[in-house]
Formats: sequence, C-alpha cells, structure tokens
Amino acid sequence: MLAPWSSADGVLANFFVATAGEYLNQAARASTIDGSPANHSKTDNSGYSYEGRSYGVGASVGLLDIPIGVSSYSFLENGYASRVQCWVNATANMTLKTKGEFQTTADETNAPEAMTIYQAQGQLPNTGSKLYQNLLVPSFSGSTVSILAGHGNGRYVWGLVPGNIFAMFKNLQCEVFFEPSQFLVAVTVGPRQIVVLQQAKSSNFDIDPTEALKWSAFVQPRVFSETDASLTTSKIGNTLATNVNYAALRAGISNTLVLSESFGNMTYDTMVNGTAEAFVSLVDNVLVGFASAQIMVANDTQIIATNFCRPALRLGNNTYIYILLGFSLLLVVIYLEEAGRTRLWRRLTPFDTTSIKCAIIGGAAGSNSAIRAVATGWNGSADDKALGRVEVKLRTRNGHCWEYAGMKPPQRQHSTTLASLAEEDINEEESDRIRLVQVPTK
Repeated sequence: MLAPWSSADGVLANFFVATAGEYLNQAARASTIDGSPANHSKTDNSGYSYEGRSYGVGASVGLLDIPIGVSSYSFLENGYASRVQCWVNATANMTLKTKGEFQTTADETNAPEAMTIYQAQGQLPNTGSKLYQNLLVPSFSGSTVSILAGHGNGRYVWGLVPGNIFAMFKNLQCEVFFEPSQFLVAVTVGPRQIVVLQQAKSSNFDIDPTEALKWSAFVQPRVFSETDASLTTSKIGNTLATNVNYAALRAGISNTLVLSESFGNMTYDTMVNGTAEAFVSLVDNVLVGFASAQIMVANDTQIIATNFCRPALRLGNNTYIYILLGFSLLLVVIYLEEAGRTRLWRRLTPFDTTSIKCAIIGGAAGSNSAIRAVATGWNGSADDKALGRVEVKLRTRNGHCWEYAGMKPPQRQHSTTLASLAEEDINEEESDRIRLVQVPTK
C-alpha cells in the first residue's frame, strides 16, 4: 500500500479514505433522471471531467504534460469495463450481530440514548459456507449499512447488511464483472472534457492477470461502509438510497425515497438497477484512483501512441480551394512540360527582348516588308551579322524626333543600318554606348 501523496495535483493514494466522500457523492448521482450520460469530475485537481463513464481509464489526463498548442488528443488504453448485477436473495444468511450497547447522549438535549455496536456477518453465494465478518460499527437506531465482500470461484459478490433505517437493502446481493477491454480516450483541452469509448473486449487486454487490481477495486465499497459510518447515519447507505431515488424518477415513479423493506411504491427493478449503477460508479472511480497513484506516486508510466490536433486558420470554402488547387497543379504541369521541352531551359531562344535590334526584326517578321527575308533565317540573336544588311530609318513622330545619344540630332530623318546599332561598330569618339532617346523637335 502506498502512502497518501498530496500536491497541487490532489491527494493521490491507493487507499481511498481521504477521497471516499467524493467517490460516494458521485455514486449518488450515477443515475440521471433523463437517462443521459452522467458527467462527473476527476477526483484530482486537474479540472477535467468525464462525459459519461470513465471505465477506470484516462487517469493520466491532466496529470502529465501535453505539447503546447494542442486543442485535443486521443489515445488507446486498456482497462476493465466493469458491470454490476444485483438481486434480492430471500434466503440469504446475512445479519447484523449486536456486540454491545452503551447509554450515551445523541444531541444537545443530553437525553440518554442507546448506542449499539454492530458487526455484519454472513455467507455469500460464491464462497459456500465461509463466514464473513466486518469490523465493528457503532450506531444509533440501526442507521448503518455494512457491505460484505467475498471473492471465490472466479466471482466477486457483495452482500448488503443494513440496519432498520435502510431496510430496503435487506438481503440485497450484487456481483461485479470485470471485462478486459480496450478504450479510446478522447480529450478536449479547452473545456477540459474526457470521453471514453469502449472499442473491443478481449482477454488480450487484461492489464492484471493476477487479479490483484480487481480484488483491490472490489473490496473498496466494503472499506467505505466500515470507515465512513457515523453514529447517526451511513454514508454509503445514503449514497445508494439517493441514486435509487434518481433511478426511480427516471422510470417515472415519484415520491420514492422510502427506505423501508417494502420499497414503498418503488419497483424491484428500479431498486436493483439504481444500486448497481451506483456500484459501477464507485468501481470506475476507484480504478482511476489506483491509476493516478501509479502515475504520480509510484512514477510507473509508459509511452503510447497519441493523436494530437492543433488549431489552424482556414481561408475560403472547399469550392474555391479546389479550384485554386487545380489551377496551381495545372501551372506545375505546364512548368514541368516546358522544362522537359527545353531540356531544362538549355534550348531557349537567344531572342533578347531588351535589344532594339531584336525588337525591330521580331516585330517585322510577320509583315510583307523586305525585312521578312532576313527575319526568316534569323536565329533570334542580337549578334547575328545578317542584321547589318537591314536599313532602318528614324523618323519624327508626334512632335519628337529620334536621335543617338552622344551624336548630333538628325534634322527630320536619319538613316542607318541595324549593324551600326551594334556596340562593336560604334566610334569610341561618338559614344561609349548607343541608346535611343526622345528629344523635343527644334
């Protein structure tokens, strides 16, 4: 047994005296009036809550760190899907034995009242003639509920032994089944919510074949009945009775909180189902408590695969996104086709769009002028000597004339050849480089 461990994460231990009250409070609300899954908080300080059953898994949520910026995540975890079945055994041999009586005062009136020391004794259907005896419990007026717990022949059976205040639970017995299963634990970080979904049942998912964990979880309700008893009431008795009342309201039965042996106007099914659902809640929470202690106290953890989700910004709707994607893919295809056709741009034309010579010949290539003959055999390069045979006239246009920089302006018309536009044919005394500029007409 591990000693209780208290920190900012809560009080964690595998002995649940410190957290029994919270477990019992949640078990008292296990049945919902509208039949929806019951939401309940984790018993640590993480602030996370389960939507529906926990099945005893998901203990690591809120106790171990997750990457920054994660909005939700999920993982698979093996555990036990506990199931409880209850019935009334009219021939059960279970009773409260009186071990002593004392005269004391129950309240401020100082009126004497008999306090009785009880001990629950009895036999259970799975252990033959074995006699079970619980710890001694003091009580006024029989306001107690003791729980016998017997494990034998592969079965886990509880027997409820009530005082006269909780006579409705007389001869009630319940069996808990632990079904090894795999669960999907889905966590939403923002609202701190956990949803557990059972994925599959198989003995391959048994996390403790020795059954030590099953026994430890099974025996806790008996421990609660012994340690949380008081002189005037039984906490576990109140827990079971309250949840039975919720189950009756769900069934449409009102005014049901009658604790007598006759159940009042409550049906048999309502009573046994409400009790079973409360026990399921207790077992689930106890298993989560054991796992939390294993993580934080024993520091016994393992790495598993986890799916994380991070928030992302999305612009536009699907229609425009798919259109843009298709257009982008088309551009990629064209780019690749051109890269292949030009042998990665090695077969590109030497045509220079910034060259005056290339512009003039390229513009006249489709005309009927005499330049077309030259352009037909032209390779596109500005350095082609064939261009020297073409005469070019510079004319006045729109009140401006064309001249060469570094030379005298022409009058109204000036003739030259394209060859004279080549840098290597220019007289160094005239200009370092030829360029065409516009100047106002004189």
